[in-house]
Amino acid sequence: MALQGLGRPFRAHPGRSAGSYAPLRGVTTPARAGFGLDFFAEIGSQLGPRPMTSLDLLAPGTSARLVAVGGERAFRCRLMEMGLLPGTSVRLVRRADVGGVLELDVRGSRLTVRCGEARHLLVQP
Repeated sequence: MALQGLGRPFRAHPGRSAGSYAPLRGVTTPARAGFGLDFFAEIGSQLGPRPMTSLDLLAPGTSARLVAVGGERAFRCRLMEMGLLPGTSVRLVRRADVGGVLELDVRGSRLTVRCGEARHLLVQP
């Protein structure tokens, strides 16, 4: 018996009551899939003509408003736990010469993010 709930299919455990359900393993749903560039293009078209870019393309000292957090689910959750929520003001403090690391000022705290991770963060300067 399969039920639909919270964006992922569920099934009853064998030998347990009908009220206990667990997520099916190996099933990819939009809730589990990472957001790619198509997601950013769709968000950009909904928000209008204001220019948007990824965080790694900002110049040091530039402030921007975070519009969307992409990437895999665990990555998005970790960034949001650190305060990188849509609508938050972010300032790129500097770029490290070695290792491709960006230093960010977010809500009065300093965070470091790799350039590859910063590509998943869509901002509006």
